[in-house]
Amino acid sequence: MKARMAHLKRKAEPAEPKNLYEVAVGQTVWVTSVDVDDLDMRRRLQDLGIIAGTRVLCKQKAPSGNPKAYLVRGATVAIRKNDSERILVTTTPPEYAEAD
Repeated sequence: MKARMAHLKRKAEPAEPKNLYEVAVGQTVWVTSVDVDDLDMRRRLQDLGIIAGTRVLCKQKAPSGNPKAYLVRGATVAIRKNDSERILVTTTPPEYAEAD
């Protein structure tokens, strides 16, 4: 039995993204925290609704990979790599996540 099943390999599940920049196009994640040191940038992200619990969909990326476009609370926003790397995310919606 093992010999017959040896050729069947489990597909490795992709690693869960740790920051927003690691999210693949078409993938939905939830923000867990925003660790941006620049207070102006932190405020801009908060104004866009990027706070803990917010659902974010990666819509597309530039040919160079930077920036990426994300759907956040009904608006599409482009966020540069250096800023999106500071936004921590998870693929599991938290209990306090925004409702649909």
